[in-house]
Amino acid sequence: MTEQRPRRRRWPSLTLFMILMFVAGITMSGLLLSIAARVTEQYDETKQATDDYLSCQNAVYIVRDTIDELDGRTMNYIVTGNLKEVTAYSDEILTARAMDKAVEVLKSYLTEERSLQQLNTAINLHNMMAKMQRRAMRLAMQARGQDISKYPLLSEVELSAEELSLSPEEQLAQALDMLYTLDYTHLKGQVDVRIRLCKEGLSVSMTNRQQSVSRELEQLLQRQRTLITIMSAGFLLVLVFVMTLVVAPINRLIKLIQKKAEVAVRGSSEIIFLAETYNHMRGQMEAANSRLSYEAAHDALTGVYNRSAFEEMQAGCAGKNIALLILDVDFFKQVNDTYGHDMGDRVLKRVAHVLRASFREADMVCRIGGDEFCVFVVGVTSASENVIGEKLVKLADTLREPEADVPGVTVSVGCAFSDRLSGEESITKKADRALYRVKKNGRDSFCFYTGEDM
Repeated sequence: MTEQRPRRRRWPSLTLFMILMFVAGITMSGLLLSIAARVTEQYDETKQATDDYLSCQNAVYIVRDTIDELDGRTMNYIVTGNLKEVTAYSDEILTARAMDKAVEVLKSYLTEERSLQQLNTAINLHNMMAKMQRRAMRLAMQARGQDISKYPLLSEVELSAEELSLSPEEQLAQALDMLYTLDYTHLKGQVDVRIRLCKEGLSVSMTNRQQSVSRELEQLLQRQRTLITIMSAGFLLVLVFVMTLVVAPINRLIKLIQKKAEVAVRGSSEIIFLAETYNHMRGQMEAANSRLSYEAAHDALTGVYNRSAFEEMQAGCAGKNIALLILDVDFFKQVNDTYGHDMGDRVLKRVAHVLRASFREADMVCRIGGDEFCVFVVGVTSASENVIGEKLVKLADTLREPEADVPGVTVSVGCAFSDRLSGEESITKKADRALYRVKKNGRDSFCFYTGEDM
């Protein structure tokens, strides 16, 4: 009879469980994000519908108030003869156009054909009222003998021979009667009715829109609540599983560690989190150091290298084939005195830009003083003298011509090659000697150090 070994308790695979929970979590998160995005869209739509409704309500009020205002100004003028009422009437029709703008707003929102017809009918009826108003004001102005040439709206109205034959008192009375005729009163009442019907139709349309958006929003929220409930149950399951298969084993491992027993080391989400945090902090530190390094090595005004970087480059180029150009802007003080320091700064920026455009990317442009620049041309010998000379001629020609409102300037350039050095003087001293000769000979030129009589 064979001996049977006791069975080991088989635990569910933690990796498989975590993978399944991870996939489920990602899926649920994706669904929640999608629903959240839709909820946001629906909220925005609800807000937009409310804003549209308020805009339309305001537009309706503007139309109604403008019609009442025009009617009131017509009546006030006929009764008082105050030309300010006529001016205000004309300004509203020709300049402010508040009602026209409000009508455009309403037409942009009205989708129901019937409401749009009510609005168009109201506008047409108001136009008929406006013709009667202008005729009444024209007749009143005729009665008072006031100058009509200043009011194009009224000067277009032609009075009949019968109206012109009336006495001023009769003309005023007839003008006032025009606003109390049955036709005018009927038109005014119909305009009010049409506007009210338009407003009601607009209210129904906007209400239906809001209700539709609200229903969809409620459905989305219900789905969101269901998903949150499922996710909560999933989190509870994960907690039980982790406490059983993760925390308890770790406690046993701690005891083994305290006994200095050998244990296997595995990565965890906490370690990953710490690593990601460290990488993030390291990245930020590198970016900050890079920014500080850039600012320490570059001129704030022109963006080229500064004096500190120049001194490092000078030391680093020892023993290499280079050409050093030192450039001064001629009479730069006069530029500042004539155009101001702001324009002087723009001139320096232009000089730096032209220098960078004139040489290769590998060549290094520096600003080493107020109007003093230098260029390290790398990998060249004195055999390139003609090539560099051609570049300097083009550079000088470019800077000599104004650009937009930036005045043209001339420059003096001294150049020295490392393969022509002799004695203890540095290449910078040699380039300075060449620059000094250019200045001594009248500026606006360049000179190469040759060692002869320099």
